[in-house]
Amino acid sequence: MREIFELMSKLGYRIVQETDQMDVYGSASEAYKDVFIRMIYKDEAFCFYMVNQGKMYPKGFETDFTKAMMDLYILCRSIYDPSPDQEICIKLRALVKKQDYEAADELVSSLVPDKYYSMNDVDPDKISLVVEREKCSAFYQGRTIDKSMTLGRGYVVLLNCGRWLARFDDIYKELAEKTSAEADFKDLAYIYIFEEIRG
Repeated sequence: MREIFELMSKLGYRIVQETDQMDVYGSASEAYKDVFIRMIYKDEAFCFYMVNQGKMYPKGFETDFTKAMMDLYILCRSIYDPSPDQEICIKLRALVKKQDYEAADELVSSLVPDKYYSMNDVDPDKISLVVEREKCSAFYQGRTIDKSMTLGRGYVVLLNCGRWLARFDDIYKELAEKTSAEADFKDLAYIYIFEEIRG
């Protein structure tokens, strides 16, 4: 999967390989020096971990090498891609706090195409925000992203995850263009949103 290495290299990721192990660092910057993704081959499976200050956090496994390499790439993108603009999140929370829901809805729809999110209707292919009695929950692909949130936090989760899903669409297209392997959109999108391989 030379193409995957090329994509990672293009993003400035640093790859350190050993016999049954590969570590991928986000960049040469100091911000990621203690955080990296480790893929270990053991028991006929590729096991993924996020390593943070020496502590390993399991992120799932894959038995197929080609899928494992795509999973590794998407997991790295999920963890190393920059976070959405916090100023917009602050503005969105302020609108919700003022109960200006129309303006909050307009802000979300101006930044996230409606094919990536839904309000009060659970759609497994979209980031879905469901409001019930002053609290809300967010879902994607039948899994809860967060629950019992304040409305302000719920809108921010909807905005951020919706933007991540829209960004993933471009990442997926690039991956499909650059590699000859079959890539499952839903499985890879799940990794990008939840930062783990579906087990």
